[in-house]
Amino acid sequence: MQQLASWFHQDWKLVFPDFYTGLRIYLDNLLAGRRGALGIELRRFVEKNQGSSAKALKRLWLRLGAQGWQANLDIRAALDEFCRIIESKP
Repeated sequence: MQQLASWFHQDWKLVFPDFYTGLRIYLDNLLAGRRGALGIELRRFVEKNQGSSAKALKRLWLRLGAQGWQANLDIRAALDEFCRIIESKP
């Protein structure tokens, strides 16, 4: 999951237009088994931190290696959607 978080580095806007596109590009480069493991890791992260404020959740995301967050996305809703996207990808 740290590799996924670090994918969203300070220059993410130069590489992909939004975090959802960035996630899909990242997933396209993973083997199915690794995608499955990532989905489990991310789901556990979201569930473990479900009581955290958005600000605290963002700090945890940054500690994983991300250097930012897309400002117009609610982090909790987006990470939950990330889980659904990962889980639905064959």
